[in-house]
Amino acid sequence: MSRLIDQVRASRALPVPADPLYGYMQQTYSKDGLESVLPTFQSYAQEGYQGNGVVFSLILARISLGSECEFKFQDKTSKRIFGSPALSLLENPWPSGTTGELLARMIQDADLAGNAFVRRVSADRLERLRPDWVDIASEEDPATGACEVIGYVYWRGGRLHNEPEVYLVGEVAHWSPIPDPLAEWRGMSWLTPVVREINADASMTQHKSKFFENAATPNLVIRYATKLAPDQVTTLRDRWQARFGGPDNGWKTAILDEGADLTVVGNSFEQMSFTAVQAAGENRIAAAAGVPGIVVGFKEGLSAATYSNYEQAMRRFADVTMRPLWRSAAAALAKLVDVPIGARLWYDVGGIAALRQGEKDRAETAQIYAAAAMNLINAGYVPDSVTAALTSGDMTQLTHTGAIPTALYPDGKAPVTGGKPA
Repeated sequence: MSRLIDQVRASRALPVPADPLYGYMQQTYSKDGLESVLPTFQSYAQEGYQGNGVVFSLILARISLGSECEFKFQDKTSKRIFGSPALSLLENPWPSGTTGELLARMIQDADLAGNAFVRRVSADRLERLRPDWVDIASEEDPATGACEVIGYVYWRGGRLHNEPEVYLVGEVAHWSPIPDPLAEWRGMSWLTPVVREINADASMTQHKSKFFENAATPNLVIRYATKLAPDQVTTLRDRWQARFGGPDNGWKTAILDEGADLTVVGNSFEQMSFTAVQAAGENRIAAAAGVPGIVVGFKEGLSAATYSNYEQAMRRFADVTMRPLWRSAAAALAKLVDVPIGARLWYDVGGIAALRQGEKDRAETAQIYAAAAMNLINAGYVPDSVTAALTSGDMTQLTHTGAIPTALYPDGKAPVTGGKPA
């Protein structure tokens, strides 16, 4: 611990630049064994999550479904899930807190910063660490040359005027669902590849507002046959704006004199295919988030919306996006609870109403497997080999007992040998 503290103090002057929505994507932000989360968390939160309806809708969908699962233990051999008093720390992570609130915070941090950090404060309490105030401390093993994480540095309240707090690896669960290709340990926000799309969507929203502020009319040019003095141009422009500018003055009749000619410059929404262009940007952002557009009500998703399509989209959302997140979140949090020997921390989605159709399909599949297993066992195959074959889909793993089932004999009766059926 003392070595780690000395390392932190020697590296206190880590870069803390400005925080625009797009920038600093190529910086590694590491120095002397300390790796910092990219300083985009605040801008992503303010300009993206709080300032863009598309981003907010997608993160809200991920949080809404992601926070519904429950944590359980799973037996590694039988795959049976079960509860335990050891899970109480995740069920009540802080006073009046719930598993859903813990997962909501973790998903929100991972979406905006690419990383979520949860610290075990005591035997019955957890604490969420703000990700952009955390540095990951690592050290190279002299014997093997391999680098490993040795602790976490937390600048509580900000980096500029506070002494850092140092925690060992076992005290903090670090969750980074998407690895940052330019870093060793930290994760990357899914917003990073689509920052330009988010900026473009914000620009289109601003353009739409300005369009209506301009009385729902593109730019106008007023021409006069005679040359005007500069002060006359300014006066005419100001008078026009005062009389006909803004949404309150829309649809008024303009009368021009002295040979003035009014010309509309620029494209209308229909001419620029505004709706289609905006929908294309929404789709790209939704694809990066792993959320089907139909789930959040985007135009492109609704254009093909039916009940059946919605069910398929929700299943895809759960299977391809959320289940890997639940699995990796459980693996990250496992260090904070006492996991029974031969088991692992797992997730249970049986109580999620949105996924009941998918669970019904899985139950029907299990029923088909059960019927197939019964037929194979009745046909004389070894039960363990039947399980292996059905699980893997490889029927060559079937092993026969060598006994011929009674039903395969003529008249359904086995020959009698020594007073007993053969």
